[in-house]
Amino acid sequence: MQSPLLRLRANKRAVSAVTGTALMVATTIGMGASLFFTVQGLLPTTIGEPTVLILTSRGYHNAAGSGYCCLNDSVLEVNLLHGDRQTWEGSISFEIISANGTQMLLQGELVAAPANQSLLYVGVYHGSPDEVSVINIGYVDADANGYASAPDYIDLRGMSKEYHFAQLLLISHEGQIGSTTLP
Repeated sequence: MQSPLLRLRANKRAVSAVTGTALMVATTIGMGASLFFTVQGLLPTTIGEPTVLILTSRGYHNAAGSGYCCLNDSVLEVNLLHGDRQTWEGSISFEIISANGTQMLLQGELVAAPANQSLLYVGVYHGSPDEVSVINIGYVDADANGYASAPDYIDLRGMSKEYHFAQLLLISHEGQIGSTTLP
């Protein structure tokens, strides 16, 4: 009589050891990649996220320049930056749209506010009862790091009544990165 162990023979249709090992390696890599992308999605990151600048108004006051009795000045503080950092120099532009959204009051590139106090009102146009004033708007990089961040601020000089409650939009190459309602 033959032992049952001797009757065992190799299954010729079975997977070879090399193919089996290759399949196990491929399965392990696939599971590792799946785990990596699952965990990566759960971790917080600001790299590659849209930039958002949160601005807060300090209110407004009468223009400090002589001869600008009927115009106002205001300061908008940068309180928070979320997402990718933005450099001030040459990367942020602005639009100011009237309170009712029908008229573009002013637009352009946001440049540094003049450090020389005598130049704060250069370019400000008074306007008339039928016209909006042309204001001087610029950023102040208070921490001198070159990026839009707290405690930086945006200085607005020479606003006529049309600017009150207008919408200020900050725009970068990504699109709109901040907005606030002027006081």
